[in-house]
Amino acid sequence: MSRVLQRQSLLDMAIQEGGTLQILMELAQANNLSITDELSPGEEIQFSGKGDKKVVDIYRKNGYKPASSITIEDIDIDVQMKIFDETFDEKFE
Repeated sequence: MSRVLQRQSLLDMAIQEGGTLQILMELAQANNLSITDELSPGEEIQFSGKGDKKVVDIYRKNGYKPASSITIEDIDIDVQMKIFDETFDEKFE
């Protein structure tokens, strides 16, 4: 079992604790989650122990804790405004 850190997704947990994305669906089912569910910091996720032990060992040895889950609030407003600026209109040619 492993505790979720802030901004970690199930994908992050699969990599951190299983060393591969191949366990993602199994991980979701075992924890009664969807692969897109937002996880809460401190939430406990159970693992089967399957995966790529070499990758898990590297992550643990180096203290890697992936946290790729971001929300729109996390993105700088200037960046948001540049995505759809005045050059974006209803014409698609």
